[in-house]
Amino acid sequence: MNLFKDLRIVYYFIKRYFRVWTYFKVNFVLELIQVVIDLATMAIIASAAGKYISYMLKAYGGDYFAFIVLGLVCNQLLSVALTAPRSAIEDAFWGRRIEILFSSPVNPTFLVTAFSIGPIVRESVKTLIYLLTAILLGLSTKPLNILSTVVFFTGFLACMGIGLISASTLYLLEAKGGSDPVNWIASIVARLLSGLYYPLNILPEWCRWLSLIVPHTYVFDAERRILLGSVSGESSLPIHSVFVALGFSPVLADLVLLAIYAGVVLPLSYYLIRKGFEKALRDGRLSWWS
Repeated sequence: MNLFKDLRIVYYFIKRYFRVWTYFKVNFVLELIQVVIDLATMAIIASAAGKYISYMLKAYGGDYFAFIVLGLVCNQLLSVALTAPRSAIEDAFWGRRIEILFSSPVNPTFLVTAFSIGPIVRESVKTLIYLLTAILLGLSTKPLNILSTVVFFTGFLACMGIGLISASTLYLLEAKGGSDPVNWIASIVARLLSGLYYPLNILPEWCRWLSLIVPHTYVFDAERRILLGSVSGESSLPIHSVFVALGFSPVLADLVLLAIYAGVVLPLSYYLIRKGFEKALRDGRLSWWS
């Protein structure tokens, strides 16, 4: 019965979010058109630069357009997992609704997670449009399979954990100005060092090691190997050599590392966000009014 109640809460949050998202029809349509324009831009860049970089993509099939599209698709969903929990709390805080949420007979941590699902579904819709457009422009990948799904879901959970830790800083560090150190660091490393736009082997060795602090690096590598290249083949992350020596393939190494990552950050994130709420209640700084 509790599960049914929780699912109803999630359903109403998603329904409310979609009503707000689609309320202004012109903005809604323009946002979807922007997805197509962004993809067209990346397609032009890929066609111009592909012949110069394809020799570095042997582990990923050698197609730079497919390489970058798959990275952007994964990043779009991983990024919303990073930002949605904090945005949910900030929206409730500045909208003067957080007291109402805390007065409801529902765990506040669950409410934050439930509030995050609306933006996740929204990005999923945009990602689907992105993929369909990419297919029309010539994207070709292997069929989705259980391994690729498990890798992405594990990476998504790891990013969700970082997102909840980011949300906890709103009260633990009083980071209410629109940004926080956790999300800031994770976002910068993900954009610059995770291999989103280019293969990691063009970066200095220390940058490649630094890239391992975000889940994106493992997700991009594994998904590109599974859907574009080969699950085995040469190592592309510096930590792969350790696992290859133990008999692991690079993809299996990515999955194990993602599972460890998620197993650490998820419990830690729920602990920190609970402590953040407790601190806010104790200090009288929970709401905008206090």
